[in-house]
Amino acid sequence: MAQAHRTADHSLWFNQANSRESPGEGLLNVLRALTAGQEISLLLGGVQTRWARFAGGQFALRAADAATRQAWDAIAPGTWVAVSLVLADAAPAPLVGQGAATEEPQAPPTASPVRSLQSAPQGEADERPGRLFDTYLFIDWSATNGRATAPSADQVWLCEMAAGASPAEQWFPGRRECAAHVEARLLRHVAAGRRVLVGFDFAYGYPRGFADAAGLPTPSGKWLAVWAALSALLRDEENRSNRFDVASALNAMMTTAGAAPGPFWNTPTPGAVLAATSPAFPFVARNGVTLSAWRATEERLRQAGMQPQSAFKLFTPGSVGSQALTGIPVVHYLRRHPLLAGVSLVWPFETGFTAELAPGRRPFVLHTEIWPGVVKQMAEQFIAADPLLIKDQAQVRAMCLWADGHDGAGTLAPFFSAPADLSWSAVERCICEEGWVLGTV
Repeated sequence: MAQAHRTADHSLWFNQANSRESPGEGLLNVLRALTAGQEISLLLGGVQTRWARFAGGQFALRAADAATRQAWDAIAPGTWVAVSLVLADAAPAPLVGQGAATEEPQAPPTASPVRSLQSAPQGEADERPGRLFDTYLFIDWSATNGRATAPSADQVWLCEMAAGASPAEQWFPGRRECAAHVEARLLRHVAAGRRVLVGFDFAYGYPRGFADAAGLPTPSGKWLAVWAALSALLRDEENRSNRFDVASALNAMMTTAGAAPGPFWNTPTPGAVLAATSPAFPFVARNGVTLSAWRATEERLRQAGMQPQSAFKLFTPGSVGSQALTGIPVVHYLRRHPLLAGVSLVWPFETGFTAELAPGRRPFVLHTEIWPGVVKQMAEQFIAADPLLIKDQAQVRAMCLWADGHDGAGTLAPFFSAPADLSWSAVERCICEEGWVLGTV
């Protein structure tokens, strides 16, 4: 357990003299990666508090609200107090409005070549015998900085489809609008007692050993430690994120002095801790942990002749690393939303590989990682039939139709089980750290 020394001033110092932790715990690494003014939630002697890092590079935090100042002032100077990172217990601020997200999303601009979600069936859910889900909701994410002004490729697209109905796509000018929309839709479906399958097209985890290589605290599991750390480090306002700073901070935790920085790579502004070119893989972190460039699911896709990108590659067309850095905090938020947490699970991290996905449970939200390459042929057929169709729009439509078709035929459940020839060690690494792409066999 990490501890902080209550100094005579009102700051929480995490320098060597005023902080300590057990070997490999990693909380201090997370705090040192914060940028000036960035806020973080900490449990201080069991009390949830909110802190912001001082400017100027000082290893110190200032109380971000009155309740935190009061909690800190109540501790006698000279006392060592237990400090831990808030993982999934905190109730995050809503993305829509000031209270619970209940607003109906607005339809896309009339000039947008998409079908509005208002055309999708919105009646109360009826149980559909043999089906796992009532609704499918898939998102093609984008890490591009700056708000888009008109629908095009490589932007944020979403498709929603009620079981057996028609898919409806929607474009968003930025990530926050899409995240708020997904939040509102999930709340509506949960209120109606529906079972929802929701997926984003970025990696939900990193290759085995990542949390250990970064020295992250892992009391609630390695995958969740990574999600919590990214949520604490990422800033994404006005569709401009600090994703390269986050990658640099993580690289600084893992790179041996004098060695090529890694494991993250490819940036428009290379520096000492983030290079434009890939480090050698397997990458050996400063603490000796070795990282592959690929997760087991990506290795599987590559063996099948497909071309997934590494989650460590951040820049240039086709890269997915920045999508994960900006997207994982959104899924983390949705998973622990106070009105959704009790009915939500993340596959396969929380479910394991199984075709028995909370049978009979209503409402139910299952989060799963998707990859458009799984439905590449179907998406290409849509574009061939309608040349005006945008690639990302076609991909999310194909993903919904793929899931609905398999679910209606009773063949979706096997995709949630582990492939028969996947080794037990690979199964373990996928469940504990890496995740798995839905549709990979």
